[in-house]
Amino acid sequence: GHVLIGRLPSPWGTLRSYHERGRERKQRSLYVICCLVLASLVAAFVGIHTKSQRKFLRKLEPPPRGEVAHMDTSQIVSSTEKVWSFLNLGGKKAASKLLDAFDASGPDHTVIIFVSGNWYDEHKVAEVVALTQRFPDAIVLLTGGVGRLTNSRSITLGGESLHMRELLIAAGVPASRMVVYTGGRVTTHNLQLLVHFLKETVEGRPKHRMSLVVVEESYLCRRVLATLLPLLGPEVDVKGVVTVPTTTSWQELAAMHHGQEGAAAHYVVGELERLLQYSKPGNQPYLFSRTLALGSTGHPAGPDVTHAPQALAS
Repeated sequence: GHVLIGRLPSPWGTLRSYHERGRERKQRSLYVICCLVLASLVAAFVGIHTKSQRKFLRKLEPPPRGEVAHMDTSQIVSSTEKVWSFLNLGGKKAASKLLDAFDASGPDHTVIIFVSGNWYDEHKVAEVVALTQRFPDAIVLLTGGVGRLTNSRSITLGGESLHMRELLIAAGVPASRMVVYTGGRVTTHNLQLLVHFLKETVEGRPKHRMSLVVVEESYLCRRVLATLLPLLGPEVDVKGVVTVPTTTSWQELAAMHHGQEGAAAHYVVGELERLLQYSKPGNQPYLFSRTLALGSTGHPAGPDVTHAPQALAS
């Protein structure tokens, strides 16, 4: 037979191999520790952020809609007026400051006045007329078809946007300045049409900029803006987005509902519930994140906005 004579391992080699294995074990342990620390930091951040949002919501203390009818006037005002203030994004005062910053001059800049049709359209007319006078070259985009709460005149004409067009013409706004879309039945449809219109406006004009003015009833402003921002993409150069509310006070909103503060409170609380519902993962429809809807200070801004406008109502 054959005898295989091998070389015995050197004691120095064995010692070196032992040290290398020890160093590898230390490196793996250090890696695991770093991962655990990082995971703990992320969990702590998420917990703090979620806790701050819950704390913010508790401050609003909106009454359940079922209880509103059984509350007296003082309870309604104290519980709901601050919710209304939160939803209207700072009101006309904040909107006015942002509008002052708009530079509407130049051939490569277009101002678009946008109206999403709803029950409050008749109350938006004066604001839209004032904006058309302030921005004489602006395009007025009217959207809205026939929905659940559409009034009889809009149904007769074939859509809320057609009724708004009729009202604006009667107020002196030339029909040539208006673009009308009657296909949308809900706010989200109207906003999707708006984004499509913006993309068409800048197609083939890479340096073209736009400023968008959204005229909406006060307590609906936050949800409209939160729904719109995720729809905007980097291909649309929106210089600024401003939401202009049609009412300036809680009392004015109540007056729209024939002075019934209970009715106004019912709609305001319902809007807050809708804002939370549409920002809850797993719900349908899921339109925007909770961060975008509320923000750390209640402002509609968050990390999932693909293209945040420079001017954001706050």
